[in-house]
This record gives sequence, structure tokens and C-alpha cells, in this order.
Amino acid sequence: MHDLWIGSINGLHAVMDPTIQVQGSRWVLIYLAIHRRLVPYEKAHGRSIWKNFGGDADEADRLRAEYRAWRVLQSPEHMAAMIQVIGKNDEVTAARLATAEAKHRARLEKQSLQYRGVTTPDGSGFIRNAECHDCHRALGSETHLECGACYWIVCSHCGACGCTAPPRTAYGGR
Repeated sequence: MHDLWIGSINGLHAVMDPTIQVQGSRWVLIYLAIHRRLVPYEKAHGRSIWKNFGGDADEADRLRAEYRAWRVLQSPEHMAAMIQVIGKNDEVTAARLATAEAKHRARLEKQSLQYRGVTTPDGSGFIRNAECHDCHRALGSETHLECGACYWIVCSHCGACGCTAPPRTAYGGR
């Protein structure tokens, strides 16, 4: 089990065990030491907030040992229940992204603009946060789609992106 990832999420010591992850899932299970339990994170979001462990080797070994001791005590039923949580989260995430893509496509078509696809968030690269220019909801590149034409974050509520934004004269039109 030396392939455990030791790090922190929001300042909390965390352990990621690749052997318990659901293959092909958009979600990851991360053990948070302070809570002594697994917490599901959307992979893209987890990647954006994961920090490599900054402590010494002894502290990392202590966290590995703590996780191993905790893991041995977990019943197969408990681990199966966590896998079910991941499955349900995947269903909800897929539905959320499909709905956002459909709203985006419909919004572009309504304005006679060509739909050029979307990029699904993966948490790598620069993380951007913004506000929808139309409905003013918070947007983040780690959980929202990105428009394939303008590369703006797509609003999952109304489908807006930069293609449908009003001209911004201070920026020379767009």
C-alpha cells in the first residue's frame, strides 16, 4: 500500500487509496484523517483543491498507518455502500452535465449560433471562477462545462456562455 497518496484538502490531512477507487468514475473517495472516514469528491474538484503533503516523512508514515488501521476495520458492506454512493453521484453528475449541455445548445440555436461542443471539466490546468453574465450565478471551471467555440464557462442554469454575452465596449466588442 505504498502507493497511497498523502496530501491535504482545505488544510485537512487526506489519504487517497487508488485500490478502492471506482474505475471510470467522475468521483474519488478520499479519507480525511480528522473525520476518520471516506468523503466522495468530484475528481475535477478534488484535483483543484488537493495539495501535496507538506509535512515530514514520519508524519506521512503516521497517516499511512492510520489509514491502513481504519481500512482493516471497514466491513465489505460499508465499502460496497461507498461504491453505491459513487455510482449515484456519477448518475447525478452525468444528468447535470447533460442538462447543462442541452441548455447551452438550445440557447445557441435560439440565437442562430452554431453549437461547437463543450469540454467536460477535469480539474487540470488553471481553475477559473466567474459569474454568469445572464443569470448571475457562480461558475467554476472545475465543475462546469466549457464552450467549444468561445472557451467561456457554460452556465448550468441558463446555458449562457461568451457566445451569447452582450458586447463589452471596454474590451473592443467581445
